[in-house]
Amino acid sequence: MLYCVICFVCQVVKADEAVANKQAESAQAIKDECDAELSKALPVLNAAIAALNTLTPAVCIPFQQY
Repeated sequence: MLYCVICFVCQVVKADEAVANKQAESAQAIKDECDAELSKALPVLNAAIAALNTLTPAVCIPFQQY
Protein backbone atom coordinates (compact mmCIF):
# COMPACT_ATOMS: atom_id res chain seq x y z
CA MET A 1 0.00 0.00 0.00
CA LEU A 2 2.79 2.43 0.89
CA TYR A 3 4.51 1.71 -2.42
CA CYS A 4 1.33 2.69 -4.32
CA VAL A 5 1.12 5.97 -2.42
CA ILE A 6 4.77 6.73 -3.16
CA CYS A 7 4.26 5.91 -6.85
CA PHE A 8 1.20 8.17 -6.99
CA VAL A 9 3.08 11.04 -5.32
CA CYS A 10 5.99 10.59 -7.73
CA GLN A 11 3.61 10.74 -10.70
CA VAL A 12 1.98 13.90 -9.37
CA VAL A 13 5.38 15.51 -8.77
CA LYS A 14 6.57 14.59 -12.27
CA ALA A 15 3.39 16.03 -13.79
CA ASP A 16 3.82 19.22 -11.79
CA GLU A 17 7.46 19.39 -12.85
CA ALA A 18 6.48 19.09 -16.51
CA VAL A 19 3.98 21.95 -16.14
CA ALA A 20 6.56 24.06 -14.31
CA ASN A 21 9.16 23.39 -17.00
CA LYS A 22 6.75 24.49 -19.75
CA GLN A 23 5.96 27.66 -17.81
CA ALA A 24 9.67 28.29 -17.29
CA GLU A 25 10.30 27.91 -21.03
CA SER A 26 7.50 30.35 -21.77
CA ALA A 27 8.82 32.83 -19.20
CA GLN A 28 12.33 32.53 -20.64
CA ALA A 29 11.00 33.25 -24.13
CA ILE A 30 9.25 36.37 -22.83
CA LYS A 31 12.43 37.44 -21.00
CA ASP A 32 14.52 36.93 -24.12
CA GLU A 33 12.09 39.04 -26.16
CA CYS A 34 12.12 41.78 -23.53
CA ASP A 35 15.91 41.75 -23.37
CA ALA A 36 16.09 42.11 -27.15
CA GLU A 37 13.73 45.10 -27.11
CA LEU A 38 15.58 46.63 -24.16
CA SER A 39 18.89 46.32 -25.98
CA LYS A 40 17.37 48.42 -28.77
CA ALA A 41 15.85 51.01 -26.43
CA LEU A 42 18.78 51.61 -24.07
CA PRO A 43 21.10 53.21 -26.65
CA VAL A 44 18.30 55.61 -27.65
CA LEU A 45 17.65 56.46 -24.00
CA ASN A 46 21.34 57.02 -23.34
CA ALA A 47 21.62 59.25 -26.40
CA ALA A 48 18.64 61.29 -25.25
CA ILE A 49 20.11 61.69 -21.78
CA ALA A 50 23.43 62.75 -23.28
CA ALA A 51 21.65 65.32 -25.46
CA LEU A 52 19.77 66.69 -22.45
CA ASN A 53 23.02 66.96 -20.52
CA THR A 54 24.39 69.32 -23.20
CA LEU A 55 21.63 71.86 -22.61
CA THR A 56 22.62 75.04 -20.83
CA PRO A 57 20.43 77.73 -19.32
CA ALA A 58 21.32 80.03 -22.23
CA VAL A 59 19.88 77.53 -24.68
CA CYS A 60 16.66 77.28 -22.67
CA ILE A 61 15.98 81.03 -22.37
CA PRO A 62 14.19 81.32 -25.75
CA PHE A 63 11.77 78.62 -24.67
CA GLN A 64 10.84 80.52 -21.51
CA GLN A 65 9.24 83.24 -23.64
CA TYR A 66 6.47 80.91 -24.80
